[in-house]
Amino acid sequence: MTSSDLKASPSWTVLPPANPHLPYPDKLHEALNMQFLHPEGKGVRILSLDGGDARCFSQLLILEELMHRAEYDHGRPVRPCEFFHSITGVGAGGVVAILLGVLGMTISDAMEAFIGICEKVFAPDPCDDTLRSERLVLATRIVLEKLEVAHDTRLVGDIDRSAGCRVSICYSSASIAGCRMFRNYTSKQSSYNPTIVEAIRACWATPGLFSSIPIGAASQKEDIISAVNGFNNPTLQAVQEAKELYRPNRPLSSFLSLGSGKNGPTSIHSDGFLHDTVQQTEMTEENIEREFGHSGVYYRLSPEYTTQSGSFDIRDNQFGSISSYTRAYLERVAVMRSMESFLRASTRTSNVDLTFKGEGAIS
Repeated sequence: MTSSDLKASPSWTVLPPANPHLPYPDKLHEALNMQFLHPEGKGVRILSLDGGDARCFSQLLILEELMHRAEYDHGRPVRPCEFFHSITGVGAGGVVAILLGVLGMTISDAMEAFIGICEKVFAPDPCDDTLRSERLVLATRIVLEKLEVAHDTRLVGDIDRSAGCRVSICYSSASIAGCRMFRNYTSKQSSYNPTIVEAIRACWATPGLFSSIPIGAASQKEDIISAVNGFNNPTLQAVQEAKELYRPNRPLSSFLSLGSGKNGPTSIHSDGFLHDTVQQTEMTEENIEREFGHSGVYYRLSPEYTTQSGSFDIRDNQFGSISSYTRAYLERVAVMRSMESFLRASTRTSNVDLTFKGEGAIS
């Protein structure tokens, strides 16, 4: 592939701080007139989003590039909820999944919303996990108000802005380790049906950063926390959800896993927690690459950070630094080729099903 084969990137802009009094640029009727962009055949496209706090902004930047290329190829704007059949996220990646897959936002509106949430939640003034959690609720309500969505809107049954995109959000019980799911669709697996506000609070309820949230019937409430500690790369969970949604023998079109950065910027978590999460994510990535890498339909993209310019903390809201690292990553020839390969695979149906059996040939 020559450089001329690689399509031009969108013009990069740094979004201004979100204005809580103005609606997002994309109007409600535009969201309701979406049309899913199907591949040839019956293949499904799956998106998995790692946790990573503010670093998950890089996922939006990567998706912006991919959706720009999809728009170039198909001659119309494409939202992620019109492109991916299924999105699974954990931690802040779960927040991104809700913005894109439940609320049906464009990438630019989701960027504005995500920055606005982080600016309110990670303000520089001293803050404990309880106050930070309250700020997250308020910031989420502002996003909903700008979309004209009621605060008490639940994931299932109350909203239809996603062009059929199925979203699953990882969470854990505070008392028992494991990964469970909130969903915006009915499933044979029992599940809570939280409000969007509760779902965002729960999926980002990382111990030490946010407080847990009680969810359930009055007499059976349980404390819910984020699943990032143990499941920060939810690719396996995304595969399992897709198997239950579409049956194991459903063919794949493409599978995209987005990280939030290797050797990433510092977090306000304790060093031990951050080390454990990064180590777990990298181990999961290696195991998945061994299992799925041969399939020809699995793609993993995650920017790499260095310490040459100094570390940066999510409390500083340095989205410009995150953007710089991510854009430099996207400009690598190997990464551009990988994105083009992913988009080509996404137009067709492969011979690989959700058990990842097959030769990887495209039919």
